[in-house]
Amino acid sequence: MLQLTQSLSCLILSLGAQAAATPGTLQKRDTITLGVFHDGGCAGSFTNNFDVSSGRCQDFSGNVYGAVFLNRGGNVCKLKFWANAGCSGKATVSTVNPYQDHSCVAVANKDGQFYLTDGARSVYITC
Repeated sequence: MLQLTQSLSCLILSLGAQAAATPGTLQKRDTITLGVFHDGGCAGSFTNNFDVSSGRCQDFSGNVYGAVFLNRGGNVCKLKFWANAGCSGKATVSTVNPYQDHSCVAVANKDGQFYLTDGARSVYITC
């Protein structure tokens, strides 16, 4: 029995050392499902649908004024909608709580005022 316990301890230590040597290889990221619109009220058909992971910038193929999104992860996420492609220029911020749906957010607005006059061209998500 003592030998079995020692063997299991050795195996556990070995696996722990191997896992520590390869950090982040299986890291799970929170993902937001995002549907974007040319209309700030999300009227009409959406222009595109994306799954965007935390820590990634996603460019849009046109000017976006409204978005619907679903947070499928367990963390609070911030979505920064940028005036330019490549997540640059001025931006607006929306916060999404864990597992929360949003029916429509006017992403070109900041503090209730129209801010991104040409709409958003990209989004960066942080969870």
